[in-house]
Amino acid sequence: MGFASVLLFFMYTYGLGFSLSRFVRNSDNFLERNIMRFGFGLAGLVVLGVILNFLKLPVDWGIFLFISLVPALFIAGLDYLSSKPRVGFEFRVRKSDIWALLALGVFVFALVMYSGGALKYPYLEDEDPWGHAVGAKYVAVEKKAYDTAVYNFAYMDPYPPGYDILMGVLHQTEPSLQFVLKFFNGLIIALGILWFYFVAKHLAGPGKAAFSAFVLAMIPSYFTHFIWAHSLVIALFFPAMYAFWMIKEDRRWIVPSAFCVAAILLSQPDQPIKLAVMIFVFIAVRAWHDRRFPVCEISAGMLGVAISLLWWASRAVAMFGYANTIAGGSAFGAAGGSASRPYSFADFVFPNAIPGNSLINVPPGFGPVVSILLVLGLVAVALSYKRILRNEKPWLALVFIWFLFAFIFTNSATLGLPFGLNPFRFWLLLAIPVAVLAAEGAWFAASFIRLPEPVKMGIVIVLAVLVFSTSGLYKWGINNSTGWYGGPLAVEGSLPGYLWLKTLPPNARVLSFGDASFIIGLDAYSCAWCPEDVSFRKGAYSRSPDEIHSFMKRQGYEFLLLSSIELGDNSDGSQYRFYNQTVLKKEIELGNSSLFSTANIYENGAVAVFRAN
Repeated sequence: MGFASVLLFFMYTYGLGFSLSRFVRNSDNFLERNIMRFGFGLAGLVVLGVILNFLKLPVDWGIFLFISLVPALFIAGLDYLSSKPRVGFEFRVRKSDIWALLALGVFVFALVMYSGGALKYPYLEDEDPWGHAVGAKYVAVEKKAYDTAVYNFAYMDPYPPGYDILMGVLHQTEPSLQFVLKFFNGLIIALGILWFYFVAKHLAGPGKAAFSAFVLAMIPSYFTHFIWAHSLVIALFFPAMYAFWMIKEDRRWIVPSAFCVAAILLSQPDQPIKLAVMIFVFIAVRAWHDRRFPVCEISAGMLGVAISLLWWASRAVAMFGYANTIAGGSAFGAAGGSASRPYSFADFVFPNAIPGNSLINVPPGFGPVVSILLVLGLVAVALSYKRILRNEKPWLALVFIWFLFAFIFTNSATLGLPFGLNPFRFWLLLAIPVAVLAAEGAWFAASFIRLPEPVKMGIVIVLAVLVFSTSGLYKWGINNSTGWYGGPLAVEGSLPGYLWLKTLPPNARVLSFGDASFIIGLDAYSCAWCPEDVSFRKGAYSRSPDEIHSFMKRQGYEFLLLSSIELGDNSDGSQYRFYNQTVLKKEIELGNSSLFSTANIYENGAVAVFRAN
């Protein structure tokens, strides 16, 4: 399952990444050069989708493949024919590559943990994934990413559409939308950890970078396999930081940097604000270290913002209004967001000891050993302050400021700050400097007493084992649990009835009088956005079996699903309304009609599926 889409994903991303980075001075390390190209290509993929959508051209996988491969093959061909080939596909394994290979091992572990865990159960979680399922299906079928007049997509328009465009294009070559969402969401998170290694390598060296990548994969608060656009936007931060770092080697890195900035802005609305602060801190530290005004870095940022205006120029006001009235209060409040709250010492150090702390999207906390290493890392920073002021270790200042920024705003409710920005989501960003500082702490601990180098490495290995046993196993358990919350369907006990849809071939056409996202998220097809369908659903329970049958035949639906749970209008403050007697009455009416045959009945009619004869 999914082989074609997986292969195409790597073809899209490498082809675009090769074209974006071919004309800059690349790393002479084979692994670094080529692995980072997938990151630039992912950014290019997001930007390309938005450009096609802006130009009213089809957001179609064939166009993506053509634009990804043809320029790259043309450039590679010219390189091959030139007197001095510059394609750079030669492969040499160096001693330093051992660390990169270890980082690749962490990537594989993370991929199995995230994607493998998500694929262990046959439904989507909570609410966000169901919303992304509808958006991705719309992109896959309609090949565009603008709201329709009759349907408002949850995470697309005015919400930036990068994530749904990516998933929709991948769905065009893979029948199972659920596989696409689950596998590629995990793949993107895992790739982000791999790209993080190459950023940390330039900051702290390859050994500390590999340990940092390992810690990032182990930290409970750095993602679960929950499906949402944050997976993409934070993964894109690492190619962006790498490209900004490389500007000092070649100003032409402005172009890849700008594409990464644009992709970040086109993937999710609130994390880019936080990431912009982190990028600004990097630029400021770079200017202080190099004693120059960072013209190229600022130019890259401005160019990225300019590209993103293809979407934001007409959507910013609407998105700001939405962010100011989201569930859980304004996103700009000190405790805004659905899971923000004051945090205690135990939240950071002993997350697995607090009942109910394993939140579905962002579990708080680091674990005890990571917390100790973090403290040691902060001590190492304090002891190195003179070297930092002498400009000998500017990267320590950078990571320390990142840590302060993310730590303070993670605790905006705890500290009683006058404002915040979805504080619980800051855990995802706080994990980044924590991972680097933990590696610094591990090396500090190993070097506190003069010992032979093999002994020091032995200490680091022991610390890694302790990190895994105190943080990694807990995180593995969260992600590999088969009891993940299935959203409203699970709350009301309807989930098993809906799961019967998984026995049908992918994209079987199933009409529902309720929320079509539940049909789409279980790999069937129901047009949530079609004007005819939207109009028919209004007052559908008052329609006769003959009307329903005629509509289904006209629209190509084979099955009809009725459920005791229907999406309400929230006018009374409740999320869902229940029409049990109305639903049961309609089920009896259809069951007695010769126009329909019963396909499946669950819990005396809590969910019923009928086939149109």
